[in-house]
Amino acid sequence: MHLSASLRGDAFEPLHRFVQTCRAQLLGLGPLSLDSLDAVMALAEEARALADRLEGSIHPANVVTRYIQNSHVEATGRIVVPQGACFYSHLFAREGVVMQSGVFRGDAITVQEGEVVLDEVGSPNGTRVQVTLLTAGRFRARLVHPNVRVTIAGQTYVFPSTRFRTEVFRNHKGELEVV
Repeated sequence: MHLSASLRGDAFEPLHRFVQTCRAQLLGLGPLSLDSLDAVMALAEEARALADRLEGSIHPANVVTRYIQNSHVEATGRIVVPQGACFYSHLFAREGVVMQSGVFRGDAITVQEGEVVLDEVGSPNGTRVQVTLLTAGRFRARLVHPNVRVTIAGQTYVFPSTRFRTEVFRNHKGELEVV
């Protein structure tokens, strides 16, 4: 993960001050020094602002590999498996997952927003696979086996049987469409 220039040097000072404030007000042997709900709310708002600042400073970084098994993989960009396979793993990517040749047998793919492009997903025996696009995006696969669940922005479709050349997306009405 690369931090932008805005977080180098003195830019960490607000985070350092926030941590010191939390230690002083929330830790120790005596009573908490927070004296009102407004003080708690102000601390929570400062935490949200710092989290937003840090989140905005992360540059996309892709993960490219040939094989994943029994793993937890995270990328601030995309996860790309050009040729290979993925078995019993959890993939988390901000911008998408691409696996144009090979099989994804499970367990789950979660993408913030983007595309999930798979060659084959699930298994003929109905291995449960969950593909989630949190805010928006499109799911495409050459071969989808039964019991594959695709969720886009909270709407879910479960494949009851094997399908070829399939896409799942939200149409202009905001409804999940499977073609």
